[in-house]
Amino acid sequence: MDYSSDQYFNFIKNGQRLVISIVLASFVAGILISGFFFQLKIKQLSGQCAANEAKITADNKMYVPNQMMGISGKVMKIGNNVLTVRVVFPGGEKDYSVKVASDAKLTRKELTQESIANPAVETPISFSDIKENDAVIAIASENIKDKTNFETKALTIMILPSVPSTSSPIPSAF
Repeated sequence: MDYSSDQYFNFIKNGQRLVISIVLASFVAGILISGFFFQLKIKQLSGQCAANEAKITADNKMYVPNQMMGISGKVMKIGNNVLTVRVVFPGGEKDYSVKVASDAKLTRKELTQESIANPAVETPISFSDIKENDAVIAIASENIKDKTNFETKALTIMILPSVPSTSSPIPSAF
């Protein structure tokens, strides 16, 4: 067979068109496939978000961590080596019954304007030094996430610096 030059060029043009068509089809298929995987990833991330939302309590306001090894709050009541400590969470508050073990480390830490630059000194105290309305930090020896009663291995009374009064009201963040 003898091909004329016109037939040869038509064959080449048709071949180029075929190659261009294949490249375009591959490109479109790639976009469709990546869109499919993108949607799967979005669904996967949505599932993770839903799982994280499950960690929020029923009132949808309070985040509960997986592990909780201590609390900070205000002493509401003092009993026989037991404190009732009120903890304020975003959206609510909760009372904890904190048993102070006989070997617990009890300290007082006074924060002052100077202690911002220099760490505050911890002073050892006894159980009788704890008063109602004291701000305390109680450290547990176990995960207390699902508990309201626990024994503390360390308790610190936090003495916060007084805020000077002003003639204009200062909005409170709490």
